[in-house]
Amino acid sequence: MAEPVASAAGATVFGLVSGVAMNGLHLPHDSGVLAGIVCGSAMYLMRAREPSRWHKAIYFSVSLVGGFYLSNWAMPRFPTLPGWLVGFVPAVSIVTIAIPALDWVERNVPSTLDRIRAWALGKLPGGKANDDS
Repeated sequence: MAEPVASAAGATVFGLVSGVAMNGLHLPHDSGVLAGIVCGSAMYLMRAREPSRWHKAIYFSVSLVGGFYLSNWAMPRFPTLPGWLVGFVPAVSIVTIAIPALDWVERNVPSTLDRIRAWALGKLPGGKANDDS
């Protein structure tokens, strides 16, 4: 039972540090938008079933950065929405899109690169596609 507590503590500290860094850099000018972005990013950490802390950290970072840029895009287009909602929805949607995209990359890119390597080695004079040296 100590592992989930340590994982939750690490995620909380990571979230606080990134929130302070974003606020210190004066990225969003509205504290409601900042709170929405951090909460939307933390939503993934609360629901994540990823075994790797690196995956969690990468997804959380993608959510923070992507949520910031999407909320900057959304603020002038939806001026009647509350700031927290303008920050929350982009951060959550980035995670929703990033997880399947990154999973696809992890599954398909290494095998594609292996096929390209084998093809290129086969085209070299005296090269063998199965030579691992």
